[in-house]
Amino acid sequence: MRRRFLAGLGFLVGFGFLTTACGSAPVVATPPPVSLISRIPGRPTSVFEVGRHPWVAVLTARGLVVQQIGSHQRAQVLTPRSSFACVGSGRFQELGSDLVVTGCRSVWLLEHHRWRKSSLPGLMSSLAGTTYQWWALAYGAAAGDLQQVTLWRSQNDGATWQRVARSALRPSALPEAEIKTGLGLASSGDLWLTGILFGEGHIQIFHGTENGTRWQPLQLSVPHAWSEAELEPYPPISLGRLTYLPVLVEGPQQALALYRKSDTSPSWTLYGALMSPIESAPWSLALASARTLWVAVGRTLWVSRDRGRKWTRVWRLPLGWQWIAVTFSTPRNGTVLAVRWEAHANAAFGPARAYALWTTADAGATWQTVTSAMLSRP
Repeated sequence: MRRRFLAGLGFLVGFGFLTTACGSAPVVATPPPVSLISRIPGRPTSVFEVGRHPWVAVLTARGLVVQQIGSHQRAQVLTPRSSFACVGSGRFQELGSDLVVTGCRSVWLLEHHRWRKSSLPGLMSSLAGTTYQWWALAYGAAAGDLQQVTLWRSQNDGATWQRVARSALRPSALPEAEIKTGLGLASSGDLWLTGILFGEGHIQIFHGTENGTRWQPLQLSVPHAWSEAELEPYPPISLGRLTYLPVLVEGPQQALALYRKSDTSPSWTLYGALMSPIESAPWSLALASARTLWVAVGRTLWVSRDRGRKWTRVWRLPLGWQWIAVTFSTPRNGTVLAVRWEAHANAAFGPARAYALWTTADAGATWQTVTSAMLSRP
């Protein structure tokens, strides 16, 4: 499909031997957040670029509100706020040609300009799939117990689910990662599961075969400087024949590392790492094309036009502001979302004082500010 994006909470402080990006990189665009969005007060959770009318999601007192920017359609309230009160909810995601937004125990699918609800068989951890087959990694009744997870599959857009594997069963088909961080589906159709193995000195991911009933562990080597660091891989994202594996490196040397493989290669290669002066912040990664990657982290928006080897700082937000998401539907068309938090708020659950949106139609050379008039009331 068009592209993929990924967002998370992470630490991004870079180092010189894997990247040429630096904090003094030239700023090529500096549009200030001059128009603040306040018609729907709440906490923005996600933005997704779909052609001329991107979608934005905001968690409000009424529930999760989704709407298209510049569209004549009214904003829609999907469900009461309590149904989305967990980390990772309210996120747009593309499963093949399907656009969905996730809740804690439900998935909403966009069909004919309306959102249809499908229930999840547990507290959702991660979702991956194609237009014809969805996979969900979900916690069981013991919410918060990261060991007790179940892998489910749906072949009818979430109407029904079949259990594939459960970690509580012995023997279990699920791999023995200490914390399972998510699922990813490569463009080749390969299913991947990521997890954290503390103190191992390498990155371990798992390749799923036979519809997720068998998993082959793969160990990825890391530089010596990372041998004592905590290595947290996130689900792979794909565009065309290339698949990227983002890995947060937390230790004396911290970074967002990118491993890469092609559909024709069986191995992953460490391709680059982003260097940023931000110590800890939400981050979002978008693939605009096979060569162009965007990362929004902390107050800084970065771009790489050589598949992640070198990075350029696009612009930096004023104090008090923070990037939440970046998304691109084509190499030229993209949207970014920034927020200004209330005092003592945090990116996971805190309320927002204001937020701002920008769109670009020329690969980031210029940006248009989205105004309140371009958004509708629910």
